[in-house]
This record gives sequence, C-alpha cells and structure tokens, in this order.
Amino acid sequence: MRILFFMTCFMLAFQWQAMLAQAEPVEMANSLLDAGKVNEAVILLKQETGKNPGDFQRWFLLGVAQAKKQAYEQAIVAFKKVIELRPDLAEPHNNLAVIYNEQGNVQAAVSELEASLKIRPDYPMAEENIADMYVKMALDHYQKALATKSDDKKLAGRYALLQKIHETPAPDVESAGDSGSAVESASTDVQSNKVQPHEDRSQLRAAVLNALEGWRSAWASRDADAYFAYYAENFHPAGKYSTIPAWKAYKRRVITNKKFIEVALSDTKLIFDHDHFVTVQFRQSFRSDSFSSEDNKALVWQRQGNEWKIISEGSF
Repeated sequence: MRILFFMTCFMLAFQWQAMLAQAEPVEMANSLLDAGKVNEAVILLKQETGKNPGDFQRWFLLGVAQAKKQAYEQAIVAFKKVIELRPDLAEPHNNLAVIYNEQGNVQAAVSELEASLKIRPDYPMAEENIADMYVKMALDHYQKALATKSDDKKLAGRYALLQKIHETPAPDVESAGDSGSAVESASTDVQSNKVQPHEDRSQLRAAVLNALEGWRSAWASRDADAYFAYYAENFHPAGKYSTIPAWKAYKRRVITNKKFIEVALSDTKLIFDHDHFVTVQFRQSFRSDSFSSEDNKALVWQRQGNEWKIISEGSF
C-alpha cells in the first residue's frame, strides 16, 4: 500500500496551517516553513522554545523544521519533548517513526507507530505507515531465507509478489474529469482489500470528490458555517487549539475578515484505507487580499452515515 510522501517513505503528520502575517511567533514559523525558509524557521523556533519551553507546539514545529533539514537527531529531541509535554498526542510518535525509518531503524519505527495507535486507534495514517513497515520487514526476512534457499521457487515467488506489492503504489489511475471544478488533474485511488472494488470504489470516489469540492467552495465563498459542516465532531484541530470551539473561533475570524478568498486544488489523489476512511492529497493554491500560498495538503475523511467528514488535516 502506498503511503503519503515525506522523506521518500512516510508522511510527516500533524495539523499545522499556513498562518497569516500576524505577530505570533508560531504563525510566523508556519509561514516561513510554507515559504521554504527552513533555516529561518529553525532559528526562530529555537529562540521560542528557549523562551517558552513548556509550549509543545513550538517544539513540534521545531521537529518539523529540523526534519525538513534532515537534521534527524535534533528532530528526534524535539518530538520527544512534545511527547513529554503532551503524552496524549499520537502525531509525534508517527513522526518519530518517519525519522527512524529514514535512519534504517525499522524496529524503532514500528515501536513508535504502535505507540501512536495505542493513543489513537482511529489513526489511518499510522495504520498505513505500520502496514508499510511490516511489508518492509517481511521483505528483509524473505531475503535472508533466500540467501540459504536460493533454489526454492515457491519462496522466491512469494518474495517477488511481496516486492511487487511494495513497489507498486496504485492499481489504477483514473481522471477526475474536467468539469470546471477546482479538482483538476488525475486522481489515483489506492484501495485495500477491505474495499469491494467493483461495488464500492467508483461510488466512494465520487462521494469523496464531491465533498472535497463542497469544502473548497465553502471556504472560497467565505461561508464559515458551510465550511465547518465538512468537519467531523471527532476532528482533531491544530496543535495550539486544543478544542474544536477554539479552532472554529480562530477560523471564523480569519475567513470572515478576508475581502476575498480563492482556493484551487490540483494533483488530487485518493488513498483508501478501507470503505470508511480515505486520505485525499492535493496541491493547494490559496490567495486572499492579504496572503497567498502554495502547499501540499492532506485531508483524512471518514464516512459517517451517508456523509464524508474531515477528521484530520495537515501538510506534507
């Protein structure tokens, strides 16, 4: 199963957003990272963690920035500090797994993913990551077995099949269609064996794309209530907003204070975990009267009844 891109293997997860040009250092750091100014963000966040050592979000963003620089040991320190301050968060464990995997420490990566899922069992990203790690571990064991049983055709066949699964990210590529919506380019469905491919896939895909377009349209229309309607009650807001009401108050202020908002989505990919969860990756172009940005974004949607709702969002 393909997983979200980060450091060539995993997606670095967390809900942190491109903030506007306001005075708060965390928002400034977000903007610097989105602009690709990683060194400047690291300098700012080191200063801020020194001033506010108990603020987990500053440590989290420092870990993100250090990981982007491939300063993995420093990133590990930062994410471990997040865990010390907020042991209830699953995301820093997932991100440590990203780093450990890059360092070749598969067992440590699996341990962090298991810890992540223990905290948050409904975490599709971590489920997907740990599945990929298990495949990677299985391939290593098959290689060792073949080293002593090179003439075992059945063993070689199983190894080849597993390797093909590991290296092939998607079984199909379909066009999202050119209907004039903001979802513009090819859309890739990656489905697990929990999805019935001939019965559910096309309907699920259409429903998710329709929800995505509704979310984009509500945001562009500056309709805060319609925008919030696409988020689930179990949505996990960005780190500094520990509750949904606090997050909504911030988002409502930001959305309604704009004179105009333009949002376009492209390079959209749908990654089905099973028939109730899907991660949607896309390139997001945002423009308003006071801010503009280009980001790679991921939304995790959950089917709740007959509707699809966002339960997690982040950049990658």
